[in-house]
Amino acid sequence: MGTEKSEISGDLLGFAKRGLRYKGLFLSCISGVLINVLAGMLGGVLPIPLYLDTVGTVLVAALGGYLPAVIVGLVTNIIKSISDPASIYYAFINVLIAVIVALMCRDGWLRKWYKALCTALVLSLIGGIVGSILTWFLYGFATEGISASLAAAVFDATGMPMFFSQLSADFLLDLLDKFITVFFVYFIQMLVPEKTAQSIKFDGWQ
Repeated sequence: MGTEKSEISGDLLGFAKRGLRYKGLFLSCISGVLINVLAGMLGGVLPIPLYLDTVGTVLVAALGGYLPAVIVGLVTNIIKSISDPASIYYAFINVLIAVIVALMCRDGWLRKWYKALCTALVLSLIGGIVGSILTWFLYGFATEGISASLAAAVFDATGMPMFFSQLSADFLLDLLDKFITVFFVYFIQMLVPEKTAQSIKFDGWQ
């Protein structure tokens, strides 16, 4: 009888812990998507050209792991596609950023400032270079958007082919964007107590 009660208590405790983990997953995803959307809106009104639409993805990847960050990246672009249908094509870049950041954070890449610099560079290669190639195939030489004026200036100043002018402009802007994003997350992560960070982490699915 005592053994049965012990087993029932253990099952209830396990169920309660799983409930808390899924609640944490849900809250992490909602928070990450809101941060992405609001930060993206902020980036659109700043005097300097920034995207800031992966801040939530990077933050959730650093604190929560792969699964919540991938959900955040995917849902963010689905929401953005309501007003800008082309955003859905860029969803895989946000998802790729989620996976890369979660992988790097497992090895402490956002715990040291010089490693955070390397992380920002890696993300800018993904967002700037891969994103620019996708933009080229979708639209050709961009005449609208955040990087369009810089791409035109690079083309006029250097005489480089349009493709490489746009690639250079996208990379430079994304480098600034990801530098701000990564170091924002770097400082936020430092403020989160270890116990809280462990409660947010969702890695049991692996």
